[in-house]
Amino acid sequence: MKILITGVTGFIGSHLAKELANQHQVFGAVRPCVGRDSKSLKPFLEKIALVRCDITDSQSVQNCLVATN
Repeated sequence: MKILITGVTGFIGSHLAKELANQHQVFGAVRPCVGRDSKSLKPFLEKIALVRCDITDSQSVQNCLVATN
C-alpha cells in the first residue's frame, strides 16, 4: 500500500512513517524549505521517499499526489 504522510519531519509524522515504512511504501510530504528538519528522518530515510509539497498551494498538492502515484 502507498501512504503519503504530511508533517513527516515532525515528531508524530516521523514516528508514524518509521512504523509504516516496515510494511508499506511511504512517501513523506515536506515543505520546499525543509533542510534542518530532515535530521529526524535519517534512521529510515532509505525506506521512505520525500516529496516536496506546500499544502497551502493546490497545484503543489496536485503535483505531490501525481508524484506518489
